[in-house]
Amino acid sequence: MQKSSKFFLGFITYHSIERRSATASIHVGQDSYFDNETVLEQFERLFQLIEFKEDFKNHKIEIVVDNARTHTAKSHSLQDFGKRIGTRCPVDKIEYVDLQGKRQTLNCYFQNGRHQGLSKGLYEISKELNVILPSKTTLEDLHKALADHPAFKVPSRLEQLAQKYNIRILFCPKFHSELNAIEGLWCHQKQFIRRNTDQTYNFQQRLKSGYPIASVSKGTGTMSIR
Repeated sequence: MQKSSKFFLGFITYHSIERRSATASIHVGQDSYFDNETVLEQFERLFQLIEFKEDFKNHKIEIVVDNARTHTAKSHSLQDFGKRIGTRCPVDKIEYVDLQGKRQTLNCYFQNGRHQGLSKGLYEISKELNVILPSKTTLEDLHKALADHPAFKVPSRLEQLAQKYNIRILFCPKFHSELNAIEGLWCHQKQFIRRNTDQTYNFQQRLKSGYPIASVSKGTGTMSIR
């Protein structure tokens, strides 16, 4: 019988609910923030480590992730494509499963003919997908017509990566920070700072500069911030 293990991934931390343990790592991306590539690298490392955990063998792994754009980024969306031939196009081809369950590949650039090497644009792509369009079609019409087509209902890059390791990704609903464990951590940290500092400009400058501002009393084990 297959057991189920759930992880919660906040910004940089993941927790094993079964063991009540936690591991954290930081690999800062561009502009002192995590980009999608950095996030995918870290998640893949996690997925690879899970394979070697004896406690998780024969388990169905589900990982709950917050709904940040760095997590939910997709390889392409309708808004990334232009309407006409030669306009913007984010991918060379789209692979998808059609309504009959068959895998299909759609080339987004012309492979031969007078337009060889140019992007097809959504209008030509729609015709290849046998989507019925009005005689005068706007880009908005194309978005509506293709919104429910399997070629454009793609999972996030993170979900696609997780599928390679037989792991399921569950995204927290948007605007519900109470479901994100890391938000509780930030909340308590900010409360601690407010209660234990004078909130002056000089203190904020020391905090930004990384100047040592905390000390621990050996006698009581309590921390004070100056």
